Amino acid sequence: MENPDTATTLQLSEASHERIAAILERYPTRQSALMPCIWVIQEELGYVSPAGVSFLAETLGLSQARVEEVLSFYTMFRTAPPAEHVLEVCQNISCHIMGAREIVAQL
Repeated sequence: MENPDTATTLQLSEASHERIAAILERYPTRQSALMPCIWVIQEELGYVSPAGVSFLAETLGLSQARVEEVLSFYTMFRTAPPAEHVLEVCQNISCHIMGAREIVAQL
């Protein structure tokens, strides 16, 4: 089986391709559909691989740098396969007031 990180084409289901096509119809420009399209790929594969970045750039008419920019800016997007179990602890002030610091200390 080919490693998805080195694959030259993205292996997405037909359903995901259809979802992306439907998203593109709903947005006024292809560029504005970037984040919803990232979600489709991440929901299916668990993360967005380099092949996914290339696919998005080509499909949406963006540079790969722009796709990488969005992927790296938002913490909810993954560029590597996730662990079997992922624990995220909120880091904002409201969460600290409610005990997030103590939870992190126990990890």
